[in-house]
Amino acid sequence: MKRSLDNKSGEPPQKKSKPNLKALWTHTNPVTGDQDDRLHRKDLDYRVISKHRRRQANRQKQKNNNNNSNSAKSKSKTKSKKDEELEDDDIKTDDLAKFHLKTQRFNGHVVVVTGAGKDNLGRAVALRFAQEGAKVVILDKQKFNDSIDSIVSKCKKDGIKAELSGHRCDITDETQVKQAIDLIIKDYGFIDVIVNCATTHGKDRGKITEEINMSDFNEVMDVNVNGTLNMCKVVLPYMVKENYGRIVNLASLWGKEGRAGHISFSAAKSAVIAATKTMAKEYAETGVTINCVAPAFLDDKAEKKSYQMTTKEMEKEIVIHRVGELEEIAGVIAFVASEENTYTTGFCYDISGGMASY
Repeated sequence: MKRSLDNKSGEPPQKKSKPNLKALWTHTNPVTGDQDDRLHRKDLDYRVISKHRRRQANRQKQKNNNNNSNSAKSKSKTKSKKDEELEDDDIKTDDLAKFHLKTQRFNGHVVVVTGAGKDNLGRAVALRFAQEGAKVVILDKQKFNDSIDSIVSKCKKDGIKAELSGHRCDITDETQVKQAIDLIIKDYGFIDVIVNCATTHGKDRGKITEEINMSDFNEVMDVNVNGTLNMCKVVLPYMVKENYGRIVNLASLWGKEGRAGHISFSAAKSAVIAATKTMAKEYAETGVTINCVAPAFLDDKAEKKSYQMTTKEMEKEIVIHRVGELEEIAGVIAFVASEENTYTTGFCYDISGGMASY
């Protein structure tokens, strides 16, 4: 006899009443704690619409409007209405972005981000942590004042008081790294998160193995591998002492899969992945998690220059046919570095748009 779905064994299951979807689907506002009913998860009031999704929606609107237009007069009216809708979308998107970033997961946390002195992924990561309440310290061998001013300005517009500082530091020099970390410990007493974003693609991009210059190869390894290890080596004793820490290293999809014409960068990022997995095993029982992220193509000027490709050329190689936005990568890194991520260490998070291999 088959097991009954009801409590009474041996009797056929009774027909269940239709569930009340309105009662099952609720949404909790992470800022206010209020709950409201949501019949579906595509409600625009609580979803950040990124640029690529707006473009896709706008194209579809335009296509539908053109198909439904039967006269020049109706076309003119439709165009006017469409323009108003686009303006409303832009306003709503800005508001949604502000809402989305007020979770304050890192309130009181001290976060160090390397390589954030330029308008690149490092700056986007520093911005994300600042928006979520962290005390952010930028380490860069170049000037970082522009990054601090930009982040403070953006946070101010969102009504967030950002706390940022910075130190000039060449991460390939272990002595400079020690000095910078000691200053941060002196100022704050501890470090919760290290995000190693400092990277370089080198000058040998586009060349096959027999054509590369070993001095350029060593430079790429020095920044990506030695710099990352210097940061981890110096900060780990402080994190172990506090029984807590999050280290996130920047790898690359090419470190997992390789990419023709980029042997220096691919080899360096592969070493970062291997080092991350090794360190994670060594410190697995200390309360410190060590992970890395592996993006593919990013919507970044330096990235496009390194690969000598246009955005359209990059998009053809990616399954979802678009490059990754810096804010998206920063969002994943923020989760990996958060207190929520307690059970994952030694893992490499792909952020590739479904691009499993080249």
